[in-house]
Amino acid sequence: MTNAFKSIQQGLTEAIAHAKTKDTKTTCVKPYQPHAVNVSDLRKRLNMTQEQFAARFGFSVATLRHWERGDRSPSGASLVLLNVIDRNPTAVLQALQLNNLDNFSANQRCKPNQRPSTHLAGGMQDTGWIKLLRRP
Repeated sequence: MTNAFKSIQQGLTEAIAHAKTKDTKTTCVKPYQPHAVNVSDLRKRLNMTQEQFAARFGFSVATLRHWERGDRSPSGASLVLLNVIDRNPTAVLQALQLNNLDNFSANQRCKPNQRPSTHLAGGMQDTGWIKLLRRP
């Protein structure tokens, strides 16, 4: 056998041995499993339209509609955010500083069916949702 073959064989043997051992550093962490959220009920409980809910929490209206119809289900970071909103919507709104739209001046509010267009750093274009989330 060549040295290359012996090296590969030793590496594979070590990899198999490592895979069979339980690393206490990684197995003691319990991954968070968010529960399913009825998005429509949550939105209605907060007395928001689909457009308001989507704008305040950073979802697209189309995605929100898919979730509410049951065509799709939220997952990943969206599902985690929905769980937080479900448990404590006031804290989320305060963290986003959106607990009262009256605190925004008229030029910072998104009017229905209107998306103001301003340019952000790096050439990105603000279509209105980012403007709504900015701190006054």
